[in-house]
Amino acid sequence: MSAILMMIVAQSLQIPSANLVTIGVLSNPAEGELAKKYYQGDPFSFLPGSVADYIGTIGGHPIMIPFDVDWEKLQYILDRIDGLVLWSEGTSSPYFNEVSEKAFNYCLQKNTNGNKYPILAIGSAMHTIIKASGNTQGLICSTTPTRGLKSLTIYPLFSTSQFFNAMDMPKLSESIFPHPSMYYTHRCTISPEEFTKNEYMNREYQILGVSREPSPQVGIIEHRKYPIIGVLFHPEKNIYERGDLYSELYRNDETITFCKAIMRRIAQIIRASGNPRLFKEISSQVKQYFSMYRPYELPMVDEYERIVSFQRFNNLQ
Repeated sequence: MSAILMMIVAQSLQIPSANLVTIGVLSNPAEGELAKKYYQGDPFSFLPGSVADYIGTIGGHPIMIPFDVDWEKLQYILDRIDGLVLWSEGTSSPYFNEVSEKAFNYCLQKNTNGNKYPILAIGSAMHTIIKASGNTQGLICSTTPTRGLKSLTIYPLFSTSQFFNAMDMPKLSESIFPHPSMYYTHRCTISPEEFTKNEYMNREYQILGVSREPSPQVGIIEHRKYPIIGVLFHPEKNIYERGDLYSELYRNDETITFCKAIMRRIAQIIRASGNPRLFKEISSQVKQYFSMYRPYELPMVDEYERIVSFQRFNNLQ
């Protein structure tokens, strides 16, 4: 075999494993204790270090996008990455909610057009899926977020799910969800009965789990065709948030393995059916949002061990 041919073969074998999974995540307007104690109440947006680290669990690059970038620029970035994570902790900012819904619908259309573009909606962002549909029948929202540990009842469909029926997630879930093992935060709720009555949601999505609150609320949903899932809990916190507020989160092998498996499954879908790129092939306008170029800060609040903060947005309050 000639030296040139050997080099070509070697390159063809190396490229797939060197391709980077890039996943976008929007910053969130700071509220509550973080907004009051940090920057003396001057409005800013941020990302928790735990969310960026969670994407990094699979060797991926979190693309940390300020939510108030121009829509054209946001479109440009979304067109050149592999997936989207919506993680909102339940913001009351109408502008942020509008951008999140618009970004979700834009990425949903990518799937409709035949591209495998995974979307993971965490916490309150699970309800962004419902709001983005324009049909919020059955969704009840409050100005005060609900936070805390909850248990969850898994539906039989979970074990046959296109997304979750992989990496031992059905088996792992059996030892995790009967207990208040995960952290939940959300401003809205929707009961399984109301979800079923919502014609659009019931047609496009299926319920895979219900959180055990004072009354059952939808806790896990999955699109019936596309790699789009919503979970009312925050899997990143079990791994990367270690403050007193999260001292009762489950951190045993089963829970950590399950939490990581969600992100690993997203990467698996992208590598199998998406378009991950070599570092040199990634646009410089996307690279500027790599986490490696953003310094982490220690906010000294209960909710977050580390954050990345972004520009103020006084004109968007």
